[in-house]
Formats: sequence, structure tokens, C-alpha cells
Amino acid sequence: MLGQNLVDDLVSRGTYRADEIGIAVAGNHGLPGGGTSALRSPRRANNNPMAKFRLNVTQIKSTHKTQEESVVSNWYVHAAGGMPRDRGQVRGRFQARFNQYAQKAIKLYVSTIQAKWGLVTNLENDFATYQGVDYVTTRNPVDFSDCWVVRNTKIGREENNRYKNWLAWHKIGGLFWVAAPNAGYVSRGGPWGSGTRTNNSLAQQDMDFFLAGLEAAVTAVLDAAIQEQIVFGKATTVLVFNQLGGGLYWPKQWLPNGPKKDPQPGQVSYRSIFLRALAAEVVAPGGQRLKKAQFFKDVVLTGL
Repeated sequence: MLGQNLVDDLVSRGTYRADEIGIAVAGNHGLPGGGTSALRSPRRANNNPMAKFRLNVTQIKSTHKTQEESVVSNWYVHAAGGMPRDRGQVRGRFQARFNQYAQKAIKLYVSTIQAKWGLVTNLENDFATYQGVDYVTTRNPVDFSDCWVVRNTKIGREENNRYKNWLAWHKIGGLFWVAAPNAGYVSRGGPWGSGTRTNNSLAQQDMDFFLAGLEAAVTAVLDAAIQEQIVFGKATTVLVFNQLGGGLYWPKQWLPNGPKKDPQPGQVSYRSIFLRALAAEVVAPGGQRLKKAQFFKDVVLTGL
């Protein structure tokens, strides 16, 4: 089930309030919003060393099969109140090229996630990121514990690859972007693509390192939600996860059609990671030691 549809079910049935729910977005370290951001070829961008990747309005759609692009598109559409459209290049005429919903989506992107994390340039063999981590060469799983939060995001239901009603939405607690190690995805576009420039060489071969980085990513979301509660007074006590590190990011030799059959990106692998992360303790204001699980009403993993 799509995370956004699960949110709609939980709120519509009165199980939880919308502001109690956060969606963990299985993101990419190199490109905020994944394919909804435009990573241009160095040749087309004149080797701009500080290429702030623009919003790719044509990739805002309800037919994405990948979780990040699906959730982010849903957010843009419901926040804009309609379907963003790019009419094509119109020299020097921003308003003529983009309809009113696209203009709203672009402004939202610029004000929230553009250049907040990701690769600094579009140049091949340049692995520098705004978060200060080289994800290709790092050997520290803790480097995968960054989490970026956008609060009060509008999310709506999808049915049959269509948005049911872009004026009917729930304003949830927020979207929590996090990215597990990329051990499998190499960009189709070439050596300058974000997949290629975040593909970790150790995670491809060492499953223990990959799983340690995955646990760091899960922990980052839990910690960010707890911080939202304690520091900012938010009610984010329900988290909806997708398969972080699953699919394209899982090491290819451990995928179902690979030579190694265990561990797989399934319930057994994720269960132990989530149980350990939730059992870890934090020191609450006042000095009381609490298990992280005590801060949450529910933590749900979809896509299994």
C-alpha cells in the first residue's frame, strides 16, 4: 500500500490525527526529491560548478513506481491545489511556461528542500555533498544518519494511478527524508548522475556494513521525530516507513535473483533493525531514561 493512502486510511477512520503522522521518505543522498529534481548533464549545464538542481515539473505525476517520487509528487500536487504543468520552453516568460500550480510547486521546492542536501555540483567524479559526506567512499555507517524534515505537508489519496481529489488533503506532521546506503543503484545517465555518485563501494560487498547504515537511517528518523516532540512541541508520534534501502539500493548479490539468498529486503531483515532502534534509550528532559518506543503510538513499515 502507498504510504500516502495508509495515512488517508488512518486519518479518515479516526485512528490518528493527521498532525500526529510523519512519513519517512526513502530518499537519495544526492538529489532532493529524487527524479522530481532536474540533474542536468554537465554538457547541457555548461559545467556549472554550483548547479542548484531545479524542480522537474514534468516528473510530478501519480504514476511513479518509486517511493520518493511518488510521495513528493503527491505533496506538490496537494500543496499547489492542482496539477503542475510545464508547457515547454518559452524564452524569458516564466508565467507562460508554467501554469499556476507549477509556479506554486516551484516556489515550495525552492523554499523547502532545494540545495538543503545533495550533491553540490553536476560534475562526474565530484562526490561533495551539502551534508559534508562522500557517500561513495565513506566507511562509517553513522554517515547515513542524516534526516531532513519538512513540517505540515499536505498529502492526499491516490487511486488507479490518479489523485482522487487534489483539493482533499490531510496536513500531516511532516515528511522525514532519510537515505540508506546506496549499494545497488547506478545512474542510467552516466558518471555524473546522483546514483553513480552516491553508490557506496563497501556496501555493495559487505552486508554487515550495509545493514549498519540502514539501521543508522531508521534511527535518524526516530530521533528526528522525538526531537520534533521534545524541542518543537509537535505531535509526531506515528511514523509510516517504506522499505529504506530496499529495491534499487539493496546490494544486488543479495536480491532475490542474486547468488546470495539471505538476508533479503523483507520482514525478517527489517524486524530486527526496527526492534533494536526502538529499544535504544534516550535521556529525556529531567534526566529520565526512556526507550525510544515510548515516544510513539505506532511505527508502520509498508511495502513488505
